[in-house]
Amino acid sequence: MSVCCPEMGIIIKEGLVQPRYTAEGHYTLSYQPVDARAQTLICGPIGYEGVIAIRSLNHLARQLAKTSIGSLRFDYKGTGESAGSSYSPSSMLSDRQAAAGYMPSSHAAGAVGAGFGAYPALFGSHAEEDFLVLWDPVVDGRAFADKIRSDSKGHMFRRLLPWAAAELQGFTYSQTLLKQLAAVDLRARTQPVAPRVLVIAQQALPDIEPLAECLTDLGSEVSVVRHNEELLGTGSLVTVPSNVIREIAAWI
Repeated sequence: MSVCCPEMGIIIKEGLVQPRYTAEGHYTLSYQPVDARAQTLICGPIGYEGVIAIRSLNHLARQLAKTSIGSLRFDYKGTGESAGSSYSPSSMLSDRQAAAGYMPSSHAAGAVGAGFGAYPALFGSHAEEDFLVLWDPVVDGRAFADKIRSDSKGHMFRRLLPWAAAELQGFTYSQTLLKQLAAVDLRARTQPVAPRVLVIAQQALPDIEPLAECLTDLGSEVSVVRHNEELLGTGSLVTVPSNVIREIAAWI
């Protein structure tokens, strides 16, 4: 059961759900339980992965609310419902920092980064935050960009025209954007991040253990959990990864 309050949001049994546009043009969706003990910024994936992950991220927000943890999910500028027509890894990082300013104050705060959203979640993290969750993170941006190129429409044609944009599942990736994505490597982080880090990833995802070693070297207490549930799959049978969501909420 839910109750709609146009000036406040939607009241559900877990608390208050409030969509809004920020002054900077970001679309945000806030889940706030009564007497929240912590706040979590949710950084989602990009492209088609960002679309199919929305339902799972909303379920994560509700599960967090059940455990008295508030959350704020946002669309990067140039994506989803936010203003703008383009984005880059650096703008995603700026968006993460701007969205954090709209989170309510709390005794504890941190971030969850899913898919390529692990980049702004990780590189925007700092030692003053309390926790960080990297969910099926894209560790190697070069492999990510190469897969977009190989899976996209007309990839054989682009061998003759290497400057042409790549189109994949309704999303266009310019060659400039692909080069920017390829330059990302989560293992390149050199500054301390949150003291507690959870890396929760599918069994088949590569580079997870080296990433965990890197974060451990930076002084964080890192937990690595492998799972078999899909967050970013494209099959018709993909369901909400409920076990992973519960594990994340319990860890925070």
